[in-house]
Formats: sequence, structure tokens, C-alpha cells
Amino acid sequence: MKIDILKNNYCYTLEDLTYEYNWKEQIIKKGFYFNGWSIPRLMWSICHPLLQPYLAYFCKHDYHYSNKCTYLITRLEADQVLLWDLCKHNKAFWISAYISVRLFGKSHFQKDLPFKKG
Repeated sequence: MKIDILKNNYCYTLEDLTYEYNWKEQIIKKGFYFNGWSIPRLMWSICHPLLQPYLAYFCKHDYHYSNKCTYLITRLEADQVLLWDLCKHNKAFWISAYISVRLFGKSHFQKDLPFKKG
């Protein structure tokens, strides 16, 4: 997956991202803007939110949270998909990532941020 990281730490997809959800192929279209995992910069030395493969996982999670998502998914399901993706890599921070999206993600679910390129 090709992703461009902008100066403001927002990202956008340079090509379509295809993945499977509920036994169906899903596509995040080229040009989808997202902000990855929003954590304080102080924590970036522990787990940088803009590194692969995690960036792709947070792209998918931000897509599920956006109103651009083309299928029905609950907030809990979106968070569980993220948890499943993170667990594949057995990283220590997956617990904090899951807890943070469960605690602080509600206000962002099915809303789009005013992304600006540049």
C-alpha cells in the first residue's frame, strides 16, 4: 500500500487499498485522507503512529470511522478490526491502542475531519 505522509502528519492513499471484511472484498479509494493514530508526540519514540504496517491498519480504522465507508460497520466492530490487525504483529502497544480508541474515538465515529493537503 502506498501512502503519502504530509507535513502536517496527515496521510492520504496513493493507490486503492483492498482488504477483506465480512468475507467480502472492500476498497479504500485512492486519495483517502486520514490522520492515523492520534497520540501525543512524546509517545512517538515508543510506537511511531506513521510507520508501516501500522499506518495501513490506522488507515483502515479511520476509513471505518469516516462517513466515506461504503458498508455498515459499528464503532465496536471498527475497533475490533484494528485490534485484530495489531495483534498479528504481537506488539506491546496494541492494548493501549485499543483502549485509547475505545475511550476517545466516539466523538470521531462517522464524521470526517476537515483534511487539508499540504
